[in-house]
Amino acid sequence: MSQNLDKNTLAVILYFISRLDGVLGKTHLQKLLFLTDLLAIKKLKEPVTALEFRRYKHGPYAQSVDIYTSNLVKKGFIEVKEFPLYSIPNKTYTRYYLKKSTPIKKDVILSLIGPEKLIVVDEVVDSFGNLGLRNLLDFIYDLEVIKSTKNNSLLDLAKTLKENPNTKDEDAEELPF
Repeated sequence: MSQNLDKNTLAVILYFISRLDGVLGKTHLQKLLFLTDLLAIKKLKEPVTALEFRRYKHGPYAQSVDIYTSNLVKKGFIEVKEFPLYSIPNKTYTRYYLKKSTPIKKDVILSLIGPEKLIVVDEVVDSFGNLGLRNLLDFIYDLEVIKSTKNNSLLDLAKTLKENPNTKDEDAEELPF
């Protein structure tokens, strides 16, 4: 199964965890990956990852992220910890932790995804990485691509280009970078 996984997607997930002090929640990771691909499509006309996002009740979600994180756990790069949600009995939330022995070198990520895509990933980390989850979710729920897509439907991130094919970076009204 690991041979079918996209190396760029694996690298970006690992890079996110590394850049965010070695700790990243599952929901936060999903939303950062979504914003990365959305911004990359607007700026570079192509996504950074190989993920397909669907619109669900709680926003964009790519089921295959679990496969990627499981692969990183299996290879010893990250570990997963579950914590009880005290507000909802019998429910937990998940956090990913970078293993202390895993050095993440920016030049390795750079060689995999390229400089333009790395700039996009860094923009997302810098803008949204340390944003509280509630604020991040509010921002995402307010994006036109989310509001205009029916629940349980595949999100067409390229649709933002089709609607405004001449959009320049400074005209990207949805994302504040």
